[in-house]
Amino acid sequence: MSCVRQAAQGGMNGLVSLFAIYNEILSNHPQHLEALIQGYPLYARKEQGDAESTRKLGRVQQMRIPVFAWLEGRMSAWLNIQLAELAAQVSGQKMTHAQREALACVETLATQPDLQLTFWQQPGDVLFVNNLAVMHRREKYIDAPEEDSKRMLYRMWINLHQSQPVVAQHAALRRGIRGPKPVFAL
Repeated sequence: MSCVRQAAQGGMNGLVSLFAIYNEILSNHPQHLEALIQGYPLYARKEQGDAESTRKLGRVQQMRIPVFAWLEGRMSAWLNIQLAELAAQVSGQKMTHAQREALACVETLATQPDLQLTFWQQPGDVLFVNNLAVMHRREKYIDAPEEDSKRMLYRMWINLHQSQPVVAQHAALRRGIRGPKPVFAL
């Protein structure tokens, strides 16, 4: 993610290692591991339009995405709490108490100051994150009213050839979000 312009107010970022969260859960909250390893359906949203049209245009994936998974002795991890909650809401299939508690535990751990790195992304900053190892969050922000002063970020997905093999559900996430085709200025 590359920052061109910050929002007028708010928008602090936070990063947390899902591996650190796993270690905390393993040590102090092992009752949540089963739900997290089983995973959650994913709401696949469209990357355009307002929130209401996004809900109408998206869909719930049939497969469950495990938060923590292992392949060939290596762990990968992925979670988007909002998309897991939205999948339950849109599909009408309520989460179990254990599933809700496991998400709440991850969210609590993800905001602990000793686990989370917080920062303001400044214009010119570029942030590279491995989505199969790190969770990213951003505080709400208020944008400037003028179009040429609004928050502007560029996001790109980089899929490395010969990258570490991961379970099929996580490999599907590597394909990224389909968006508009790139525009090249000549």
